[in-house]
Amino acid sequence: MPKELPKKNIFCIFSNIRPPEAVDSIIEGLAATGTPFGMMLCGMSLAASSLREAFTRPSVIVLSLVHLLVCPAAVLAVCTLCGFEPLITKLAVIYAAMPFGALLPTFAAKYCVDEHSVVYGSALVSLSTVLCIATLPLWIYIFTLI
Repeated sequence: MPKELPKKNIFCIFSNIRPPEAVDSIIEGLAATGTPFGMMLCGMSLAASSLREAFTRPSVIVLSLVHLLVCPAAVLAVCTLCGFEPLITKLAVIYAAMPFGALLPTFAAKYCVDEHSVVYGSALVSLSTVLCIATLPLWIYIFTLI
């Protein structure tokens, strides 16, 4: 099995400086906590709110569907018009069809003043993740047609 390439930040790549192994492993460990903490914040904010209110807001539903259907369609159109290779096009569309990032509620908590923004962000992450179960196979089926 090939050895995994070390993850480096942009400064280390351009300066050709390698931090000590202990510092590198600490940075990697801290970086790996972002998504799990974002998901915990999603769960905690949704548990403290009305689920019906969070998931039945029209804006949550529309934004989730736009993110999972319209954005990948736009990426597919641009990649096709630009003449990208089929593998690159498929990868770009699948990446665009992924659900909202788990750090969305974290950014909402940091940069928004009201707690409704955190619930709104958590609902977007949760609903887009659930809807992604149906939309990703749809995009893969579309790839078989083109």
